Amino acid sequence: MDNCCKIFLGSPSDTYEERRTIREVVDILNKTIGPAYDITIKLLTWEDSTYPAVATYPQEAINEQIGNDYTIFIGIMWKAFGSQTQKAGSGTEEEFNNAYENYVSGGSCKNIMFYFNQAPLPQDTDFVQFAKVQAFKSKIPENGVYYGTYDGL
Repeated sequence: MDNCCKIFLGSPSDTYEERRTIREVVDILNKTIGPAYDITIKLLTWEDSTYPAVATYPQEAINEQIGNDYTIFIGIMWKAFGSQTQKAGSGTEEEFNNAYENYVSGGSCKNIMFYFNQAPLPQDTDFVQFAKVQAFKSKIPENGVYYGTYDGL
């Protein structure tokens, strides 16, 4: 019987290359070691796992379609925080908050892995957005979240 591990990937649009790389890694794992260990990894992303719909606000449509049936939440940020929603400073922050609530309430989420890109910032960086990333980065350890960093793709 095939076992499925669902991973929800949340991040703002400036991490497109990282998201593409993660998709490629998941595809490789599913084709190589997945059959040997009888496991399939299903990557949940707003790009591939949702469709246009009506909700109270756009992020809510994404939240409803992704649901809360995933084992791991992976969050990634670099220089953009994203657009504010009705419940959080950005869609990614709202997705993190939902995953955290899922985790602490004993739901299906068993691990939260958040990563921040430490690559040098381009000259056209929106420093208001970057300041929000930095504020979020300093806030999440207060909830016991240990995050990782990486330097470029």
